Amino acid sequence: ETNKLLLLTPVTVTHVIDESSPLHGLTPALFQSMDLEIVAALEGSVQGTGLAGQYLWSYTQSEVLFDQQFVDTVCKREKCAWEISYQKLSGTVPANAIE
Repeated sequence: ETNKLLLLTPVTVTHVIDESSPLHGLTPALFQSMDLEIVAALEGSVQGTGLAGQYLWSYTQSEVLFDQQFVDTVCKREKCAWEISYQKLSGTVPANAIE
C-alpha cells in the first residue's frame, strides 16, 4: 500500500464507509448534531519542474449530502485528450445512479 499517486490521467479517490471508517454508524441526525468539518486535501508536485500545489476542500454539516455522489466531471475525448466540465464540478446524483 502506498500514499503516492501518479496523476498522468484523471484519478478518482474514494473513502469507503465501512467498520474501519471514522464515519461508520453516523446517521444524518447524529451528523447534524456534531460540531465537525470534513477536509479533503490533495498535494502534489510536477516531477519535471518541482512545482508544488495544494488543494483543499472543506465540507460542513450543511454541505454533506447523505445518499448522494458526485457526478463525473472528466471524460475522455480523443487519443490522449480529456475534457473537464466545470459546470458539473459540484453536481450530485442519488447514490448508485451512476453505473
